[in-house]
Amino acid sequence: MSISACGEKTENTTDTNKSVNTEENNTKEEGTEENSVNEETYEYPSEQVEPIEYESDMGYSLIYDPSVITLDDTGEGDKFLYNTSEKLDAPVYISVMNYSDMDIETLTDGIILQSGIDGLKVETTYFGADNIETQCIYIENDVSGVTQMQIFYVIPMSEGCMVVEIGGYIGAPANVDATINEMLGTFRLK
Repeated sequence: MSISACGEKTENTTDTNKSVNTEENNTKEEGTEENSVNEETYEYPSEQVEPIEYESDMGYSLIYDPSVITLDDTGEGDKFLYNTSEKLDAPVYISVMNYSDMDIETLTDGIILQSGIDGLKVETTYFGADNIETQCIYIENDVSGVTQMQIFYVIPMSEGCMVVEIGGYIGAPANVDATINEMLGTFRLK
């Protein structure tokens, strides 16, 4: 990530020869039909935000775009929330948690039990940049007319398991799905 530090040369310059819009300049002279107002628009420089490679203390890394993703790593796990001014029908996120005291079977059974949905299946699938073998559980729920979905990737670790949960909804905008999929494609165990 590139942040401009104090004292570095920047592209912003101020032209001191530009007229200043003051009350004195805006007064109407006798005999004139219109007020002469100098209107200026200032164009702010665009800020290109570089993707961040996040290396978690939990033993994984991934790359995310901080212009659309907010990271909360203050709790027991890490949560990457899609966060823009775009109105979404449900939260879209990636959450990562370690469960050092549970084996993969106990954890997958617990996820299924908590869902309250009969007939959920656990499937073996591959996940992330290195095609990590995981146990995957896919859940859909209707919440106020929106079909929300959760995908759980349960990864066996040397001690316990790691769970990567993806939350979103059916019909989310393509750019939102693309952002989440791009992040998931960079997920690596350390």
